Amino acid sequence: MDSLSCAQHIGRDSSGVRRPSPPVAHFVTVCGDRSGSMASMCGAPPVQIYEQIQDLAKTAKELNVPTYFTLVTFDDTNEVPIKDLNLLTDKLPTLGFLKTHMAPRGMTKLYDSGIYTLQLLKEQYGAYVAGFSKKVQRLNPCIKTSYVLLTDGEDNSSAPNGEARHNKVLKDMRRECGTMAIFLGANIDAVKTGEGLGFNEGATIQMTPTFDGASQCLRAVSHTLRRASTGSHNQSVEIDDSQQQVNYSPPPTPNSSPPQMPGRVLLRRY
Repeated sequence: MDSLSCAQHIGRDSSGVRRPSPPVAHFVTVCGDRSGSMASMCGAPPVQIYEQIQDLAKTAKELNVPTYFTLVTFDDTNEVPIKDLNLLTDKLPTLGFLKTHMAPRGMTKLYDSGIYTLQLLKEQYGAYVAGFSKKVQRLNPCIKTSYVLLTDGEDNSSAPNGEARHNKVLKDMRRECGTMAIFLGANIDAVKTGEGLGFNEGATIQMTPTFDGASQCLRAVSHTLRRASTGSHNQSVEIDDSQQQVNYSPPPTPNSSPPQMPGRVLLRRY
């Protein structure tokens, strides 16, 4: 892993701006809720994560950038159906595999599952850096780390002080590994919840809990992850400007009418 040459990928775009060099490697971890209430999204998460893996693999091959994908799923327990999958060389999972491992069930262990996923990401990053010679380590090679957390409800299964613990671990990962972090939330105030967990306000997405709403958001996240694989520092998640932002509304009381939720979403940007 001592070869860091990316010269063949460096060039300029149509406006003459120098393109960034691709990273030496990209580690992507997705922590996806599979609790029972996720059934409202009608299977969108596994479909979009399947497409996300396909897209990242295509970019990895185009740029020859080792890209390692990990999927953690959670209800009231954690599972790791995909760990350190090398999208350059390994066989990719089928859609059926993802549907099986993301089928809705159980409760919502949000905080502890996110912390567990971040710890996996830190271990993967550290092991990769340790594989370089001391000389190369001193060059501080660019290794991208990305973390995506997806849920459709409040935590009801983690240990105490989970929000504060997640906040600290994420801030440490940003400082130590430069981690890009994106939070997607449905049926909760995603901005408020994401802020408590340590996500930047601009890196939170308020999702409509439907197949179309979840698909739009996850597809936009996939584009951001692919852009990170090119070496770009642009971390915005771009959704069509014609779309209206979905603001969170608390669940209706028994005597009130349910809120009318638009089917499209717009991420707050930073």
